Amino acid sequence: MAFNGTLTLNNTTSPEGVSNAFSFLVNANANGGLAIQTITTSAQSYTFSAYLKGSVNGQKVRLFGDLNSTIEDFTLTTDWVRYTKTFTGAVGGQSIYLLNGAYMSPAQNNLYYGYGMQMEVSSYATSLIPSNGASATRVADKCLKTGISSLIGQTEGTMFFELQRNDTDNDTRLQISDGSGANWLFVSIETGLNPRAYCNVGGVNQFSAYGSAVSNSTHKVALAYKSNDFKVYIDGVAVITQTSGSVPACNQIDVGSSGPSGSVVSTSIIKEVALFKTRLTNAELASLTTI
Repeated sequence: MAFNGTLTLNNTTSPEGVSNAFSFLVNANANGGLAIQTITTSAQSYTFSAYLKGSVNGQKVRLFGDLNSTIEDFTLTTDWVRYTKTFTGAVGGQSIYLLNGAYMSPAQNNLYYGYGMQMEVSSYATSLIPSNGASATRVADKCLKTGISSLIGQTEGTMFFELQRNDTDNDTRLQISDGSGANWLFVSIETGLNPRAYCNVGGVNQFSAYGSAVSNSTHKVALAYKSNDFKVYIDGVAVITQTSGSVPACNQIDVGSSGPSGSVVSTSIIKEVALFKTRLTNAELASLTTI
């Protein structure tokens, strides 16, 4: 529901590539916004998310709600950006608001656009589910492919992924395994931003090696493996070298989940993944991972 302004549905092209994004223009010299009704059933973590963009760079929209008086000011650009806010909800019917105009000082009176508003029981924002206004239930985001032993180098190979790391993520990982903890190889960035390589063969741990902490941003990560020759490069620099260990027999790949069964899901954004059936040279690893 809009108040003290004009809400226009299907006004512009959304990130979906369809003309189904709304626009909102607050009335001059008014407090205006959008009110969204929701029901929260327990005092736990909820996350609101929405794609927003401004008609001018730097304009602000305020997220405000009955949920513990949650408040957050989003600074918009003229590109689509997904904004999120996590909070602890109370119990019962609630309202949340996107406010602008004279609610803010200085007043924010410019037209802005929105798409894909989502409220979910979660401590982080999952990918958008277009639900057309109805409630929906989802399983955790996972990317898992089994039965691909022919695509995975069994004696040597290279694993690569590019990610935009969420600063609340405990473990952002790319792994190959046999679906158990017996044969398992992964590279990850973990709590404290520490790179890690881990290898298990036939249920016997070969190594668990850490490198120095990296900055919290976009990274390109590669793990090259061959018997007694393991190397991790991040952003063009070698961060882990391991000169002992065997190569496990693997038949599946997990992207963004951890544990051989994918029990914990990363909240970071995985942009690209690649597998090579050869151990790339150090020069190739540096080139591949340079930002």
